[in-house]
Amino acid sequence: MPSSPKVNNLEHKLAGSVREERQKFKSMISSVRQRVNTSEVFEPTHAVAVILHDMKEMLEAVPHMANNMSQMTVDMHEMNMKMGVMAYGVDSTMGRAGRMMP
Repeated sequence: MPSSPKVNNLEHKLAGSVREERQKFKSMISSVRQRVNTSEVFEPTHAVAVILHDMKEMLEAVPHMANNMSQMTVDMHEMNMKMGVMAYGVDSTMGRAGRMMP
């Protein structure tokens, strides 16, 4: 099934590795579609198994992403604490006017 010009234009803008992955995926899907249409012994559950296997591999990255998010949360908290100390210092040097400012 040919892609529309709009899809082709968007794919052209993708990074090389992402574009290659999409082309590889399209090729795999095309291969599965050909087998479905031509094979008398094609078992649809085999295609589902392949897709689920690929999804499992992709989902294995999620714990690593969670670890990165935890570290980013810690970093943001530390930065906020430092900003609080700086803001307190500015307030104390400005006196009463500093404490009244929003």
